[in-house]
Amino acid sequence: MKPNGNSQGKAGLVLSGGGAFGAYEVGVIQALYGGHSPATSGVPLDAGVFAGTSVGNFNAAVLAMNKGGAAASANRLHDIWINDIADNGDGRGNGVYRLRGDVEHYLNLRIPGTPLEQLKRMLGDLSAFGDYATRSTTRLLSAQGQLLTHLIGMVDLSVFMNVEPFEKLVRNSIEPGVLRESGKALAVTATNWRTGEPWTFRFRTMTDDQTWEAIRASAAIPGLFPPVRMDGEIFIDGGVVMNTPIRPAIDEGATEIHVVSLDPSVPDLGQTYIGTTWDIFNRVFTAMVAANIDEDIESARWVNEGIEILDRVYRGEAFDSADGQRFVRAALMISQKLRADGMVPLKLAIHRYYPKKPLGGVLGLLDFKRPAIDTMIAQGYSDACAHDCRENGCLIPQEKPTPDPG
Repeated sequence: MKPNGNSQGKAGLVLSGGGAFGAYEVGVIQALYGGHSPATSGVPLDAGVFAGTSVGNFNAAVLAMNKGGAAASANRLHDIWINDIADNGDGRGNGVYRLRGDVEHYLNLRIPGTPLEQLKRMLGDLSAFGDYATRSTTRLLSAQGQLLTHLIGMVDLSVFMNVEPFEKLVRNSIEPGVLRESGKALAVTATNWRTGEPWTFRFRTMTDDQTWEAIRASAAIPGLFPPVRMDGEIFIDGGVVMNTPIRPAIDEGATEIHVVSLDPSVPDLGQTYIGTTWDIFNRVFTAMVAANIDEDIESARWVNEGIEILDRVYRGEAFDSADGQRFVRAALMISQKLRADGMVPLKLAIHRYYPKKPLGGVLGLLDFKRPAIDTMIAQGYSDACAHDCRENGCLIPQEKPTPDPG
């Protein structure tokens, strides 16, 4: 069977999670979609496959609707971040969350809403705190064992987070019908709370409500944002188990994949980036994400090598035991593709984009103030325009023409 080559594949965009750091992705997207990045040889990107988790899934969904085309979609995403997500200091707050118990939200006359609406907001917050106190007290009184253990178990920061702004943002920004009819493939990853496994949502057959719920589920940062229940299952942020979902993009047929990670490489963190428990946690998480991306890219490299060996066999060239070992590594993925559609997979090209310095500490995940958003968008744009495949560890397959047998 003749290998396919690499000319018929789709361009894919993979966007990782990271809260407010998702603004960095907006800058990278502007550079790619504007044709300003060396990674696309100056040609504007028009991705056909999108995969995302957490904030990356929201960005991916906006682009996958393809309203007005690729360039218009990239501009629309930028406008959403500037006008609807960022806290512009006008009293409206950000478009993702509101802190319960913040007196300013009840007394500041610049905040939109009548005095009655502000009173309802305060009563709603008091009710949420009351429900939490009742549940916690009941759990403590009925618990057995060590008191300290149960007191620690009562800590739930999510009670302070009102995510109604994000729910409104998703409904106002994502049009499920347009998404289903766009012709673009979108895979959004969340984490199944019961099994602890990644769960990929695909929207071609999902209802409007299911679409909105899936996007919210993928962004449900554990411990901060409440989980989302769908079809009898509970889901949380997909970044817990798959922060950079390359595999779903490959499964959707992407062969030229542009991966945007929101964490710098581990060496770029520097020794000074270790000090507090939060810093240590962030470094460990960054190392885990980097290792997962490296593993995905190495697996893609194996597939490319396996396809090259098949191509050599087709041309009647000899191969040795080392070639055979390389082919065995890729055999499973190649056979899965053959069983799925009877075709040998295409070679994969993977471009990586990531900040050269940390975008911020753990608390920066929740910093949606306009100056921070503007800075991260500019940094993403600059990094993508100065993209260096060798420095970033991109995977670029070597192509050889396959002559027709004479």
